[in-house]
This record gives sequence, C-alpha cells and structure tokens, in this order.
Amino acid sequence: MSIMQNKTIPLLRVTGYWLIAIGIIHIIGNIVYYFEPWSDIVRNGVFNAVDPHFDRGAAFWMLMLSPFVFTLGQFCFWAEEHNVRLPGFMGWNLLITSAFGAFMMPISGFWLLIPPSIFMIVASQSREVKSSQAIEDL
Repeated sequence: MSIMQNKTIPLLRVTGYWLIAIGIIHIIGNIVYYFEPWSDIVRNGVFNAVDPHFDRGAAFWMLMLSPFVFTLGQFCFWAEEHNVRLPGFMGWNLLITSAFGAFMMPISGFWLLIPPSIFMIVASQSREVKSSQAIEDL
C-alpha cells in the first residue's frame, strides 16, 4: 500500500494510540482515585457491593467506560490495517457524548476524547478505499 493510496493512515494510527492510552490511563486513574470505594467493594465481597453507595457506583461506571474506549482505539487500528473507512456516526457519537460530558463536568477527562472524535470524523470523510485492495485484504 502506498502513501498516496491512503493519506489518513497516520490519522487513524494517532487516533488508535490516543484512545488506547485514554483507556489505560482511565483504568489506572480509576484505581488510584477510587481506591477507597474499590477497597470497600472488595471488603463487601464484590457481588452486589456497589448499590446504594454513590462513591462505589462512580468508581464502577468510570471503570466500565475504559474497555469501550480501548476497543474503539483497537478498531481504528483494525480499520487502518484492513483499509476500511470508519463510519462517520462513530466519530459524531463520540464527539457529541464527550462534548456533553465536558459541558456537564468541565474539570474532567472528557476533553481528551474530543480530538480523537474529530480525527475519526475527518478519517470517515476523506479515506478512499480501493476496491481491489479491499478485496485482497479480505
């Protein structure tokens, strides 16, 4: 595959690394920031140990986001590798969700999701897939 064939490969690669890094940092930050609630969850046997405790719920839901962000980063790598154009709705969905999150919680990490969402939108609009290359990749 030549550089001229696909100009957005670096954009998808940057997006993938960015999202995977956010997913990893999110897990580490969750464990550090919510150490006490996680300790309480473990002390209470894990099963059904979250509700009705708000701090435990916050820790749990913050952790639950990490695998999805990580997987989205992996999907960017997959799309690059298989020369597949990302659907625009993925970037728009991430942009709207992260912008709303940043509006509701200005001092948060939601801002970090805005650049990769824009990169995904750009990649969805500018990536050309050569039909012969796409068939060979299958």
